[in-house]
Parts: sequence; structure tokens; C-alpha cells
Amino acid sequence: YTCDEDYKLFCCLIFLAKSNCGGPPVIPNGKVISQHSNYKPDDSVQIICKEGYSPQVDRLTCLEGKWNSNGAQLRTISTAKICSPPPKVDNAVVVSSYQKEYLSGSEVTYRCRDNYTLEGEATITCNDGKWVKRNIVCLQPTLYSFFFLQLMTRHNIQFKYILGDKLRSTHNGEIEFVCIRGKHHVGTYRCVDGVMNLPSCQ
Repeated sequence: YTCDEDYKLFCCLIFLAKSNCGGPPVIPNGKVISQHSNYKPDDSVQIICKEGYSPQVDRLTCLEGKWNSNGAQLRTISTAKICSPPPKVDNAVVVSSYQKEYLSGSEVTYRCRDNYTLEGEATITCNDGKWVKRNIVCLQPTLYSFFFLQLMTRHNIQFKYILGDKLRSTHNGEIEFVCIRGKHHVGTYRCVDGVMNLPSCQ
């Protein structure tokens, strides 16, 4: 197109307006860091997604009056990184409510069953569709069952103190024993993941 001399400025303004992109686009589950209300060709804007989402492209560029996203659709430019339900931990439960899907950045905390002792970190995090691995173990207590008490009798030992209703010792819990005859102290012994090696008296 050519314009008459009197309309040259008007014509060029129309051409420039068609090349501009205007304001920044709306990004579902995200936003555009915007500094202007009218962007010109080759101007670019940065995309920031909500927590749990990540952008397919980091920036949009104004090109021939449209926002160029390198082929990505603006309505789906921010994608969610989903984790499946958290892994099971023996003798533990998840404190938070159960979900089928967890967004990236979500955290889940485990709690051991009563009298079990947690070893390791209690919380795991969903990161880009995968749970960050943590060594979570719930160590079992030593139960003072009838069999355990019989075993003590065979070893000629008894508890140094009356335990009352305490019928178990947690992991790393310490118990003191004495000989049945003479009440000689034979030492303090520790429960290790449900196992306690008993001393003996002659």
C-alpha cells in the first residue's frame, strides 16, 4: 500500500498498531510479569506459574501482532507435574488426608504406629512428578510377652524395677536387669528394632 503525502503519518500509525500485541495474555494457572500495557514487536514477557505447575516455555515474544509461544497453546502452556499417592511405609500412616494425585511441591508426613519409633525424616515432597526418596523406617518395640518373661526366668534374671502396666520398650529404650538370686545388677540393655539380647545369671 502507498499513502498520499497528507496521509502518510496516519497510514504508518495503522501499520504500527497492527504490529503491536497490546497487553499481555492471560495464562491459566500462571501469570505474566508485565511492565507495559502495549507491547511492540520483539518485546517479550516472562511467565510465572502457580505452585505445582511449570511452563512449557519461559517467555512469550510479540511477533507480527501476536504472542509467539513456540507452538505451545496459551490455554495449556502451564502444565501440572502430578505425583501418584505416596509410597507405603511399614507400620506408619500418612498424617494428611489421602489424595489420588499430588501437585509438585506437595508434602506428605508420616507418623509411626503407637510405640514404634521413627527413624529418618518424616516428610517427603513431590518434585516434578516424583516423590523425593527418604529413608523412613518405623522401628518396632520389644514386647514383654509371656514368652519373653519365660526367657528371662531361664536366664535367671528379672527387671530391676517394677514396670507396672508397661509391657513394651520402644526402640533404643533401656531396661535394667538384676539376678533373681542375690539381686546383683547385671547391666542395662537396649531394645534395637524389637530385639533385646538378654544377659544371664548363674
